[in-house]
Amino acid sequence: MSRDSVEEIVREVFGGLPFATGAGGKEGADGFFSWYLSDLTSQSISRLLESLEAAGLRARHPLTGDISLFRTGKDGGDARLVRDAGDPAGILADPSHGEIALHLWFASDTFTILRVRRLDDETTVVVHELSDLQEPEREQVVAALVRTLDQLRDSCRGFVLDRAGLSPHVAWDAVICEGASPTAPLPDSVAVDATRFAQPSGFDTMARTAYGHLMVFSRSRTEEPRP
Repeated sequence: MSRDSVEEIVREVFGGLPFATGAGGKEGADGFFSWYLSDLTSQSISRLLESLEAAGLRARHPLTGDISLFRTGKDGGDARLVRDAGDPAGILADPSHGEIALHLWFASDTFTILRVRRLDDETTVVVHELSDLQEPEREQVVAALVRTLDQLRDSCRGFVLDRAGLSPHVAWDAVICEGASPTAPLPDSVAVDATRFAQPSGFDTMARTAYGHLMVFSRSRTEEPRP
């Protein structure tokens, strides 16, 4: 996908909010981008990792070739390194491993974290942390995520982009999976499956954009997050 195509998707789907600016002007904010995917298998995880690598985010360290894969406890605590990481896609897709965190490298000294958390037999949450990223790395990372999201859109049940990290990751599980109304501060963008749910209440102030089977609700460029 060309840079122009990525920018077009950004403008259309994410309400025109510029990725080059920080979350509320704050560098290193605890932002995240969560995808809710169905039918997650080792094959689809492989495609996801291949798409991310093509966009510049690699699971293997560019110098050593090592894979940093961790099992994490509740809320990401008590991380333990997975020693046998020869098949990261199989580990990420296996629900018996619980939540898994994977380092994605775009330089030998710079990485972001991808977390995979299975909600049930049908839905898996893939959370990409945007914390502690400076420019131009933030723009590069989010552009890579947009490319990957567009390739996996058919299996995407919804997504949440919250640059400022105003809400916890789990705050959107019921909104995306059950069509519930949000109880957390509104993020930059929220997408729900329009073929499964009507518009949840609470998004009345947000602009709407159709994106395939998804309906995306986005804050305008000038709108401030709700406290």
